[in-house]
Amino acid sequence: MIKSSSCVSCGGCLFPFDRIDQFCLVSSDCRPWKAKADLLLCENCGLVQRARTEAWKQGCARIYQSYFAYPQGSETDQKVKGRGGGALQSRSAELLKTFKINYPLLDQGTWLDIGCGQGHLLRLCAQQFPGMDLVGIDASEASRPYIEQIERAIFFSELEDCETPPSIISMVHVLEHIPWPQEFLIGLQKLMSKHSLLLIQIPTFIRNPIDLLIYDHGTFFTEESLGWIANNIGFSVESMEYVAGNKELLVVLKKANRRIQWMLPDKDKIEAVKKTVASSINYLEDIKREAQRISKKYHVRIFGSSIGASWLYSELGSEGVECFLDQDQERVGNTFLGKPILPAVDIKLDRTVFPLDPTTRQRLLTVYGQVDNRLSQKGAVHKADL
Repeated sequence: MIKSSSCVSCGGCLFPFDRIDQFCLVSSDCRPWKAKADLLLCENCGLVQRARTEAWKQGCARIYQSYFAYPQGSETDQKVKGRGGGALQSRSAELLKTFKINYPLLDQGTWLDIGCGQGHLLRLCAQQFPGMDLVGIDASEASRPYIEQIERAIFFSELEDCETPPSIISMVHVLEHIPWPQEFLIGLQKLMSKHSLLLIQIPTFIRNPIDLLIYDHGTFFTEESLGWIANNIGFSVESMEYVAGNKELLVVLKKANRRIQWMLPDKDKIEAVKKTVASSINYLEDIKREAQRISKKYHVRIFGSSIGASWLYSELGSEGVECFLDQDQERVGNTFLGKPILPAVDIKLDRTVFPLDPTTRQRLLTVYGQVDNRLSQKGAVHKADL
């Protein structure tokens, strides 16, 4: 096992980003989290990560002991923008629609969902693939009743309990949590047949800098870094594309007939990743300063009610926040962090802050009649030329 002070992928030396210390962090289930965590870049392979210290691992364990994914949505699936924009739809529905376009499925075999949560994806699979057996795996026993209510679905709390090679393995917002992702993928590979497909959906700071503020995300992948890991342990990368409002990466892997040795990225590419992380931190600094400036005159209205909103709430404190605004009608009328979630219809731009990814933020500011050139230029985050 690689020591925590070296890269979790290749064992290389790690470069620290010191400015991340100025920010409050949040858990991946949208709770403010008081503990700090470092942010590091491997100078050998370019993988962005947190050091696997005992303090970080213990903090993650505390988060997962009381984990409740998507608490704002009244047990509904999280909503995302689909292909080409348009109306919000469930993340699971968009994933299945995108997957089926590229990989027409036979209605047979087994679909294994790792990190199944409340079963949103498997519930859709049961409707769309009535001949498929379904397996949900989650470390939390709280997921069991949700899965066992789904027709043809069974629940396991350990991957080792699943003995039949699945046709499809899905991991949606899971791999970034795994302390040792390379070893975990090797374990999955042993379970797969030569025909099995492994579907991985992950957030990426390349498109959404706010991902860097999630405490229990241990690895921050790019197309290059995930592809390098996958190929070097014997997977072929069947496809990679951006989904969920063009800010998450959907990757499909298959066991390779032979190991494909990817070359480590050259120094220029690693330097490009370093600059992308630095510009992401600039972007977060700008949003934080804007919120602090507004809070000197008004109670701030925060657009959204997810990770970015929880982060900004932490930066301002409860006394600095008036409410949250959201376009998802299933959230409107609920409360989040003790503040009401109101419909995003009466936007007072002089007191509203948009802690969102750069593309969504600029689109909404344009819709509501404001173009923020200062933030979009100084803090803009573009995909590194990998």
